[in-house]
Order: sequence, then structure tokens, then C-alpha cells
Amino acid sequence: MAVLLLVVLGFGWLVILLFSASSGPGSTVDPQIPENPQPMSILSFARGVDSAVDAGASQLPYPAEEREVWVIDRWQLEPSDIEEAKATVDQTGSPALSVTLTEAAGDQMREYSHRLIGQRMALIIDDQIVLLARVNEAISDKIQISGDFSDEEISGLVRSLDRTHR
Repeated sequence: MAVLLLVVLGFGWLVILLFSASSGPGSTVDPQIPENPQPMSILSFARGVDSAVDAGASQLPYPAEEREVWVIDRWQLEPSDIEEAKATVDQTGSPALSVTLTEAAGDQMREYSHRLIGQRMALIIDDQIVLLARVNEAISDKIQISGDFSDEEISGLVRSLDRTHR
């Protein structure tokens, strides 16, 4: 079972934590992020909805929970929207991904996430939902993603998202 914790720190920082809770001996949650993602991964966000009742809703795989999730109002970042993607560690010392958006993309993220306060927002990489969490307040240009990721998975994401590595 995966447990998500969405923490919005001061200054509009978004920290997303993904923990696994074992359901038995040796049981783990695999977030299903490829260790070597294809170059120039696509990072996008979408509003999570309960069903296809909303016009234009589509389903995307959410491997961490072994199900599909309905999403709508997808907002895709362009490669030029990402100022920097780098490997870092979270407050527990685990591997994490830090993404800094350009000023313009940060403003768009703030507007987009403000509209989703109280609703679920999906973080999508290459058409797979990586995280799904409730938005508590607007997010700006700094995003940190951490959880059950290996150093290799984080390095692969950095290579595929950071424009300085392309």
C-alpha cells in the first residue's frame, strides 16, 4: 500500500513524499519509474477526478497503486519550462528529485495549482502517474519529489528532465 504525503512549505515549495507500507514479509511498492527513462521525458500535471463523467477525462496508469486514474485539465510543461532538475535528498536522507521551473512556468504552476486547492493533482511523467495528492495551497516554481526511489531512478529522471543534460 502506498501512502502519499503532500507538504506545501513556505514560499510555495511543494514536497511530495511517497512511502510504502508493507502488507506482508518482503512486500514493497514499486513506483514503476524506469531506471533509464527515454531522453526528454514529459512532465505534466492533471486534476484527478472520480470518473469519466467530466467531459474530456481520460485514464492514465498509476503503477504505484496498480490501477488507472481518471484525469482532466492536463497541463504539460515544455522542456524550456524546466530551469533545473537535480538529484537531492529529502529530510530523511532518501534520494529525491528537485525541479525548479522558470519564472513564467512558476507563475503558471501557481495559477494552475491554485485552481486545484482541495482537489487531487496528479504528477505525470511520460503518461504514467507517479504521484497523486491533494493540493492544500498554491505551488510555485520549486517542486521536490521523494519516496521509494533509487539513486539510479532519480539520476535517470534528472537526465531526462534537466535541459542542461540534453
